[in-house]
Amino acid sequence: MRLIDGDKAVQRFKNYQADCEKENDTLAAEIFADVVAELQDAPAIDPVKHGNWIVKPYLFGTSRFCSKCGSNYGMPHEIYNYCPNCGVKMDKEDT
Repeated sequence: MRLIDGDKAVQRFKNYQADCEKENDTLAAEIFADVVAELQDAPAIDPVKHGNWIVKPYLFGTSRFCSKCGSNYGMPHEIYNYCPNCGVKMDKEDT
């Protein structure tokens, strides 16, 4: 899946619609108007991926492992809000 900027897509199709209206191509203008309406009604998705830290024994203590990529980080001073390796937002409960 590829994320796009929906607002820019809407603006681009509005520009196409305006060009068609200038050229008196009403059928194409109506089609672009329909495309604009569909894009404006399309659901937005959350591009942020979510995960949690999995606490496991590691060497002589424990470590936290990313639930998405499996990388481990000891985090001796604080618990990271994002995985430094894959960028997943850690906002689910630790397990």
